[in-house]
Amino acid sequence: MTDLSLENVIDVFTHRKPGVVGKHKSFSVLMPLVIRGGQVHVLFEMRSSKLDTQPGEVCFPGGAMEGIETPLQGAVRETMEELGLERSQVKVINKLDTLQSHANLSVYCYLGMLEVTCMDGIPEDEPNVTYCFNVSKNEVAEVFTVPLKFFVENEPEIEWVEVVQIPPEDFPYEKVNSPKAYEWRTGSVDVPIYMYGHYPIWGMTARMVHNFVDILEGRKK
Repeated sequence: MTDLSLENVIDVFTHRKPGVVGKHKSFSVLMPLVIRGGQVHVLFEMRSSKLDTQPGEVCFPGGAMEGIETPLQGAVRETMEELGLERSQVKVINKLDTLQSHANLSVYCYLGMLEVTCMDGIPEDEPNVTYCFNVSKNEVAEVFTVPLKFFVENEPEIEWVEVVQIPPEDFPYEKVNSPKAYEWRTGSVDVPIYMYGHYPIWGMTARMVHNFVDILEGRKK
């Protein structure tokens, strides 16, 4: 039987690392920086049309952790696999803020620097740098970069999406002593959108960029 003494309660919780309550999936991504023409650029991927989830969307390298790997290990591994890089080419700078979504997702974000030299010969007004990488074609359709200056000088368009709770028809209102006309809470979530040429950078990827710029510009600690 569980020890219910105060001493044991204190012992269990004193050194416990807090988690997230509820069903959720954890992913990790790397926000990669590169140097082009002496300027800092942010590197993005366009997801392959072959993927079952979010085909054709713009994202950062990343995915679900495998086995017992940490979020950082997962972010680095996914970056290496998707872009065809060696471990020595991926320099991790630090952990960024973790994103939580209404869809029960936790996304661990990291900032990194990629050491890739072949893009030096590509004109800066040509974002597409796919041929600099041995991409995983089943996952990545295109790789492109955007000057960091673009995100500093341009605020995203913000759209708001309503989030509504829809209980099942057989929800046991009588058990919770509540009328069937119970007013479930609703909310809304912001959806930032950046347009860089024909590339739409939006959703959680754009939120990560916007948060990064807010910190860089001193608007957020």
